[in-house]
Amino acid sequence: MSIEDAAAEFARRTIGSAEDKPARRLPEKIGAYEVLAEINRGGMGMVYKAIDPQLRRLVAIKVLLAGEGAKDEDLKRFKREAQATARLQHPNIVPIYAVGEHEGKPYLVMDFIEGKTAKQLKEEGKMTPRLALSIIEGVAEGLHHAHLHGVVHRDVKPANIIVDKNERAQLMDFGLARRVDEDLEVTQSGTTMGTPSYMAPEQAAGRLNLVDAQSDVYSAGACLYELLTGRAPFEAPTIMATLKQVLEESPLPPRRRNPRIHRDVETICLKCLEKNKKNRYASARQLAEDLRRFNAGEAISAKPLGLLAWHWRKAWRHKEVSLALLAVLFAALAAPVYSFNQARRVARQHIAEQQLTLHNTLSEGQRRLGQAQAGLATLKDGARGDFQENAARARALIADASAAFRQAEGLAADNADAKRALETLKKLDNELEVERFIHKARVFLYPLQGRPDDAPVLPNYAGAEFAAQEAVDRDPENAEARELLRVAIGIRAVTIETNEEAAAVFARRIADGAGRQLPGDSGLGQPLGRTPVSGKELEPGLYLISFQRPNLPVQQATLSVARETREEDLRLRVTVNTPEENMVVIPAGNVTLPQLGIVGLQAFAIDRFEYPNKAGLAPLTGLSLLEARNHCKQQGKTLCTSAQWLRACMGDQERRYPYGKAYLSQTCATGFDFEAQKKPLPSGLFARCRTPEGVYDMSGNVAEWTESSQDEKIFGGDWTSPTRFADLTVSCRARSLPEEVNTDRLGFRCCKSR
Repeated sequence: MSIEDAAAEFARRTIGSAEDKPARRLPEKIGAYEVLAEINRGGMGMVYKAIDPQLRRLVAIKVLLAGEGAKDEDLKRFKREAQATARLQHPNIVPIYAVGEHEGKPYLVMDFIEGKTAKQLKEEGKMTPRLALSIIEGVAEGLHHAHLHGVVHRDVKPANIIVDKNERAQLMDFGLARRVDEDLEVTQSGTTMGTPSYMAPEQAAGRLNLVDAQSDVYSAGACLYELLTGRAPFEAPTIMATLKQVLEESPLPPRRRNPRIHRDVETICLKCLEKNKKNRYASARQLAEDLRRFNAGEAISAKPLGLLAWHWRKAWRHKEVSLALLAVLFAALAAPVYSFNQARRVARQHIAEQQLTLHNTLSEGQRRLGQAQAGLATLKDGARGDFQENAARARALIADASAAFRQAEGLAADNADAKRALETLKKLDNELEVERFIHKARVFLYPLQGRPDDAPVLPNYAGAEFAAQEAVDRDPENAEARELLRVAIGIRAVTIETNEEAAAVFARRIADGAGRQLPGDSGLGQPLGRTPVSGKELEPGLYLISFQRPNLPVQQATLSVARETREEDLRLRVTVNTPEENMVVIPAGNVTLPQLGIVGLQAFAIDRFEYPNKAGLAPLTGLSLLEARNHCKQQGKTLCTSAQWLRACMGDQERRYPYGKAYLSQTCATGFDFEAQKKPLPSGLFARCRTPEGVYDMSGNVAEWTESSQDEKIFGGDWTSPTRFADLTVSCRARSLPEEVNTDRLGFRCCKSR
């Protein structure tokens, strides 16, 4: 595609017409979100500020303006942004929470970022070299994450980078993104789309098959160039002229526009802007690492273009002038040169001056190293001043000391003192990073420290986990970092005991920390040792605990592990006093029956879970009383009588509920909406809903058939039973007539005489 064709295609797709932008009133709601204000309006879409009424958090909603009349290309771009961003989860990428359609127009729900774009910061004069480097480092990390997940952004520019109040850069607008697993035909129409000043040459030329991760690296370099110098690397009055510059001209070195820019920063910037992809950074991660090295005072990996190579490129573009200059150069070689003795004298003088400079530089470096060590000690002490202020001071001291010793190393590459000092400073920088991430994790976990008592701030466990993991990766032996990581993940220590002989204990997670069921597995899971088990740490989730005894069936129980789980609920004591699988022996004793009074019972065994008596399996429902009897009979058992059922539920203390005398909300599977939950939950899913003897789900999940001479044969309530009147609906004594309960919500369990 020619430059003229590329410019025409770009203008056709970006300029649009006034008819495409009619005036719109502010909607009250979009989907479930309450609209607060209009943030921005563009040729294709509009962005609103809204609030999520359920989570009470601010969101940004991007709506495609054209709706049903949208062009296929606009709809594809909108869909591409949703699909591309949905697969990405990274601190430097604005996440998408949901998608939907409002009045025939598709919309995206994104995180609302309190901040400004990099373009706005530049235009307001608030852009500093330090902030520019921090922004592009974050953008490069976000791009690397996107590239690892097969997404190429293709429209990286300052207007698509938003910087929050903590100076964290986040990349947005993946409308031109392409997934590497996507058919090229899907994005062919976007060949020349983008912003010419930031396009890589292969993208400006419309060579879609060559646009990849390194093209995004080029665009990131163009953004860095503009943030440092105030101007894009290529700007012309027309689109065609700009594309021509991108394809044929070299950018003016940044230091020509801003002499205060460091040489290493200029080298990084120009390496990104290489016309030939093989001369650029191979990945966005390499760009981020070089920026980090510069900020840490380390040597960057990129090398500046040598004087010879720079002249060669310039000469190749201006062949006619170069030939004339070459003739002049050959003529100049014939001129007289310095004599040999004069050259030796100058060399000796230079060596002496270099030795003196080296000595002074090493002395200054040692002084600054001492200051850096003292600054880090102040940061670790934490007793004086603000952490951020102390961290910035310590980083500056480390950078100053590193610069001094790098200068010394430049004077004498093999100087041992300089090398040792640089290694020490590298360790100090790592310690500083560890302390910084520990501080972040602590703030995320304990946000109320130092705030008013009524501050509505909740712990950010995801942020704390990320920060603590970074600290542990840098210092695996750091005890504070490891403990913060443990708390952030929600790892808890559990204690597991049995009432009699020791048993081998195994734990298999059947639901994750968010309550989602995990794929089934017939194995016993992770061995925890023999009972009593104490201090074993488990990640958040619902666990199937199996007890294995010699020549006896396996006994099962469930245990819920979460950050908010009470310590007493992490202590599991299981009765394994029966040879039958998953049965609990209830000793002889009395029970008070409705209308019949006190009745004495012999010892008996009862199923630990509702039939089929397996933890993690849904109870069998929809059976008549006769069918329930037959199922128990086939197992050599009998359907539990009302007296046995009540005796197991209430125990010697005549408990009102299986777990105690007082009702505890959300302890058992009760109070669910039948329209949302049309079938019972797996047995044992509510790990706290058990009797002290270890019988599960006697309050809720499914109501249960019992043998009784009375009309009321059904006990326990089901998962739809209302909890407002818990004593009447889900207590041990709650009972119903058969015709009052849908058999789809009715199960049973079996008993066996001793």
